[in-house]
Amino acid sequence: PGLAIRIVCAERPLISDFDLFVTTQHHLHLIANLSLCDKDSEEFSTVTQHLSEADLKTISGHDFEIATTLLPVQSVGVQGDGRSYAYAAALSTNERPIPWELLERLAHVIPRLLHNINRVVYVFGNAVEYPVNDVTRTYLNGFTVGLIKWADRIASDVLCGLGENGKRDLTLDVCLQKIQQMPVVMIPIHFDRDPLERRASTLRSFVLRPFITNDFMTGVAALPGKDIPEQVLALQNSVQIVPGFEM
Repeated sequence: PGLAIRIVCAERPLISDFDLFVTTQHHLHLIANLSLCDKDSEEFSTVTQHLSEADLKTISGHDFEIATTLLPVQSVGVQGDGRSYAYAAALSTNERPIPWELLERLAHVIPRLLHNINRVVYVFGNAVEYPVNDVTRTYLNGFTVGLIKWADRIASDVLCGLGENGKRDLTLDVCLQKIQQMPVVMIPIHFDRDPLERRASTLRSFVLRPFITNDFMTGVAALPGKDIPEQVLALQNSVQIVPGFEM
């Protein structure tokens, strides 16, 4: 279909029910930080009764905080037998190395427990401190298509092991044999603005989705450190050179 479908457009934040939005954010943080929750609380019991032993062991076995941010945009996903339109959840942390296996498990658990979330993404950098309650006004036009083309080219170059100058960078692995597809999606989200500063939402963000598949119909997300080398995180630094964007 082309690059246009990789631009999430918005004029205003999608928060039709603010109370539901706040409640979902609370439950999202609870699930991601189950290990820090009071084990005798009713909330802990409510969540754990829907988890397998393997899920519970993985997501409750850490002693650091996972920051959670509910994004006020619609994401297209698949839940059950049909297509769904729901919120995306963003996870971030100051923990290093990045706990990819924990994040992967949370990405499966969260949409299963919270049905008004259908996508989970990781935000590079420091843990996101402030909530996101508005969006950067974004339309489908020549300007935004040009920006997504630029970001897509940078991502493709890194997968081919090329540096910012377009030449082979020996510090980067060529990942084309390991990752069959990696769409770059632009979303109208400007992270980490202190509400007290009253800063307008002016930046956008890129989502990278490395994907392993044999038939391009079904597949799994590629996990850094497991399916692809951690050096793929150089994508973060390279894509950040696009003006007006963050990751």
